[in-house]
Amino acid sequence: MIYTEHKLASKLEENSVTEYNPIWNKNNLKNSKIISKNEIKKEEKNKENQEITFENF
Repeated sequence: MIYTEHKLASKLEENSVTEYNPIWNKNNLKNSKIISKNEIKKEEKNKENQEITFENF
């Protein structure tokens, strides 16, 4: 079915994709963990120092 033929097609509005902010995204921000730059640097150093194996390749 072509979307313009749907019975709810008249309710569609023309919007840019970049302006779309889904509700689930806003809720997810509350539960997300804020990581400091120092923690990121520590993680990167740990990754660099790890020996490459089949599990972490």
